[in-house]
Amino acid sequence: MASRLNPPYTRQERFDWGEMDWLMSDLDRRAAGFSKAMMRISAGARGGAHRHSNASEHILVLTGDIDIRLKSVRIRLSAGEQHLIPLDVPHEIINVGQETAELVITYSHPDRRYEPVSWADLKTRVLRSHGDQARDED
Repeated sequence: MASRLNPPYTRQERFDWGEMDWLMSDLDRRAAGFSKAMMRISAGARGGAHRHSNASEHILVLTGDIDIRLKSVRIRLSAGEQHLIPLDVPHEIINVGQETAELVITYSHPDRRYEPVSWADLKTRVLRSHGDQARDED
């Protein structure tokens, strides 16, 4: 799927779940004190549970529907919605839609650390982004 935003990227990473295009050069990231990427997650794919011990993460959904899993909570976001994941909070991004989801991700550190985590049998609840609907999930 072609992006509605098609900015130049400085580096592209491909994964089983999709890809990340880094939108700032190393010099720009360090001068600004943050980093930014466009993430594309294939329909039904999961980005893998992880945390960033040195950065918070702001997610803006451009297209698609995603769940952000934060420890024992899931937050549902659709196009135009956003969420801030605090520093060091374990999380996972899951595409729950039928199309590739496109996100703009901003990290509060120019060289954010990526550290995989294990959920180890956590139960989760699904919350609408505005907290108006919740349900337990087995």
